[in-house]
Amino acid sequence: MAHLFDMNYFVNSDKYPLQFNVVETLLKTIREQLPIALKEPDNYTARATLLWAASRALNSFCTSGYKTQAQLHALEQFSSTYDMTHGKGLAIITPKWMTYLLNKDETVANDFARFGMNVMGIKDLGNDMDNALAGIAAFQNFIKVELHLPVTLSELNITDIDLDELKVKACYGQDSLPMAYRPLTQEDCLNIYKMCL
Repeated sequence: MAHLFDMNYFVNSDKYPLQFNVVETLLKTIREQLPIALKEPDNYTARATLLWAASRALNSFCTSGYKTQAQLHALEQFSSTYDMTHGKGLAIITPKWMTYLLNKDETVANDFARFGMNVMGIKDLGNDMDNALAGIAAFQNFIKVELHLPVTLSELNITDIDLDELKVKACYGQDSLPMAYRPLTQEDCLNIYKMCL
């Protein structure tokens, strides 16, 4: 899901209907099939569907026309520093990044609301901000309850963290990620990391 978020879904670019709808369908399919594959490891259909979706996630059809930086993957520095998988790091980072962006820049509300309704299946609450908040909550619940993944570093007993080092790594030693969905400075990265503790 994070590959689709970073390169196709949460992008600061025009969203072409056919391409964007394919990406959204991939996200929805992964959201439906992943819990099945976890509960039933021998379920060939669920696992094959996930493999097929993963191969499509980085397919040039889905990524064509978007000029963006993979901000979630840039932020996910936990797996290179601590004993955890890349997926666990992304599970912790992604809802915090969404919450941070929504609080900082309300222009993301429409995209997060659409994600909440069309991928996470929340009911329309009547406005983008409420739908965005409900969508983020549903996504974090999905991660924690359905996927049984941590949503904070403290759940992994990780407390001794050099956040200043991580914020520099996240921006590849530069001042910011200027081509991200919403540009992130080192200070933004630091604030997101604090939310992950």
